[in-house]
Amino acid sequence: MTEKKEKRIPPWEKARILVHMQEEQRKRKLLGSEMKERQRKAALRVKRPSPLDSMDENRKRLAEIRKRIESGEEEK
Repeated sequence: MTEKKEKRIPPWEKARILVHMQEEQRKRKLLGSEMKERQRKAALRVKRPSPLDSMDENRKRLAEIRKRIESGEEEK
């Protein structure tokens, strides 16, 4: 007598639950693709040189050119 009878679920309730489950699955899939896209963009940002690095490099080059001009040497 410990057996429990399965509770019958009306068809409209089954359909509502199914639609809800499919919607949750779709949301998880979208979130997963968004995370992959963010990771891809972050990886690209890391690979590109920083604009500050190129500014520092340009400042050094400019300082060298100024020294050459002041000393009377011509640019390469």
